[in-house]
Amino acid sequence: MAFFKATPSIAQVRTSDNYVSSVDFLNEIHKPDVSETLVKRYGDQALTGFIEMLGAKKEVAQKTYTHFEEDWIHQTFSVKSTVLHTDNLIAGGFVMEVTQTDDSGTTQDEKDYTFLRPNNIVQFENGRVGLVTWVACSGATGKAVEGYTQLSVSDVATTADKTYIEVLMYDGLTCDAAAFAALVNKKGIVTGLEFGEGTEQPEGLTPNVIMYQNKVMIIKEAYKVTGSEATNATYIKVEDAATGKSGYLWYLKGESDTYQRFNDYAEMQMLVGEVVGSGATGLAALGIGGTEGLIDFASGGNALTYNTSFDVDDFRATTIAIDKNRGAMENTMWTGLTFSLDIDDSFRDYFDAAGASFGTFEGGSEKAIQLGFKSFTYGGYTFHKKTYKAFNHTQMLGYATAAGGDSVYRTAALLVPSDTQIDPVSRESIPSLAIRYKAAEGYSREMEHWLEGGAVLSNKTNGRDELKCNYRTERGFEGFAPNRWAWITKA
Repeated sequence: MAFFKATPSIAQVRTSDNYVSSVDFLNEIHKPDVSETLVKRYGDQALTGFIEMLGAKKEVAQKTYTHFEEDWIHQTFSVKSTVLHTDNLIAGGFVMEVTQTDDSGTTQDEKDYTFLRPNNIVQFENGRVGLVTWVACSGATGKAVEGYTQLSVSDVATTADKTYIEVLMYDGLTCDAAAFAALVNKKGIVTGLEFGEGTEQPEGLTPNVIMYQNKVMIIKEAYKVTGSEATNATYIKVEDAATGKSGYLWYLKGESDTYQRFNDYAEMQMLVGEVVGSGATGLAALGIGGTEGLIDFASGGNALTYNTSFDVDDFRATTIAIDKNRGAMENTMWTGLTFSLDIDDSFRDYFDAAGASFGTFEGGSEKAIQLGFKSFTYGGYTFHKKTYKAFNHTQMLGYATAAGGDSVYRTAALLVPSDTQIDPVSRESIPSLAIRYKAAEGYSREMEHWLEGGAVLSNKTNGRDELKCNYRTERGFEGFAPNRWAWITKA
């Protein structure tokens, strides 16, 4: 031992025989004063909740899942500068190549399909109005207004993947090179149909259907502890979030952190996941497919930018963009902290949490207040603002750049439609997003957790002196109507 032998004395006096050096004996008989409270130095580090709270959940029996959405029933086109028949001029009008919006994933691609038909009345940006007299698409034989003699095919090449039309103008004004130049790179809209007396009905127009497709991804995590370490007691009391158990065994802390980290990873992939591209053959060979996350999905709807700080003018531009794309009248903005502070500075006097009404959570103003939302109305559109923890976590999306600046997420906002859509047949609510997970015949991979090993467990699964905690999920994000979403970033 670290101290000398002492002989007790009858009297309470200190002698050379019964004196014990406090320096030698301190570590042997004094119990350390260790608080059992584990200080959460960085607060609650859990990042999960947003996706789970906002979206519905639905099982899927295949790795890839699909749904269809209706396209615009009214569409626009633009005039190209391609030089066709004698500088694009015909008597009383023009011949022109036009382009249409190519909606990715639609059942009918604009390269081999056009919504333009003979007898369409079109209005151009400069206000001139004309009647479409002839249409040719993707190398097919052109179709003309009944009784109209179109230009010869040699003059207008009906090339594959291109659409050509002839238009006669209503106003009877000059149709020269300058008049055509005023239409180039400008939009045109279809405002109606007009026919001559005694003519046939028009051909039908098959509407487009937009196809959405995504796939689930496999996410795994594990924690391993030896039997000896599992039985080493500590002074610190910890709790396992996965099981709710608490005690003074440190392996519970390891299991709890692993469980939380696994949940965070699962949510982050639903948020920032990316599909493996066709050129990533190395990943494909490993069976890695990825999944499209919410941010990629939202930016495909409305990708908006602002300069310096998000202010009233930027909010005006955002509201106009949402209105143009038939967005929701009620929206939430899940923001990074810097973005949130910009709004507070610009709209300080306009927030009124008591006026909140948040349909996504199936609650009224009380629910909105409980969730910490600030709300206001601008131009007839209601916005609820809340900072999103994952955008600000300094060890996650809220990281500081190498130069010490904000990450893109701290200065960004995800605009989420929060009105309630109703299925006209079932009368059930249609969510803005959903989490799809693999399941079949009673077996679900939504969230799997199992233990294995030859230690701690009453029923050992093998002879190894360890406990291994396993977590696994196979899931993917599914978004609906990207035109109703927006991803707002600093330019």
